[in-house]
Amino acid sequence: MPERQGIWPLPGFDLPLLPLGVEGGITRAFNNMQKLADLLAEHSIPLTIVVYPWANQVFYDDRESPQIAIWRAFCVKNCRAFINLFPAFLAEKDVHKDWYNRLFIDGDVHFSAGGHSLMFRELAKRLL
Repeated sequence: MPERQGIWPLPGFDLPLLPLGVEGGITRAFNNMQKLADLLAEHSIPLTIVVYPWANQVFYDDRESPQIAIWRAFCVKNCRAFINLFPAFLAEKDVHKDWYNRLFIDGDVHFSAGGHSLMFRELAKRLL
């Protein structure tokens, strides 16, 4: 697993997370993804990984999230493609003051119809 730089996913968030902690959670995710990549490779099925920001990462303008670096490095040997949607979401924030209401369900971390639409448009550019 590549060495993690910085904190996860934002300043002040690197708190002890039970039961594994941040590093343990990253290691578990990495190991499980490696198992998936190996299984897909055995069956000649290509893997594409897409990363996208949470609302707080957009708010804090997190353009170099550790998740980008971790999964980009993982994809070097395991994926057909790595797709980073952080730039698309952050571009919306740069243009629209109401970016949260456009992209996320009010009071929630999940995407609204607008957020899903943005994700679809960006993925269609790379996958269709």
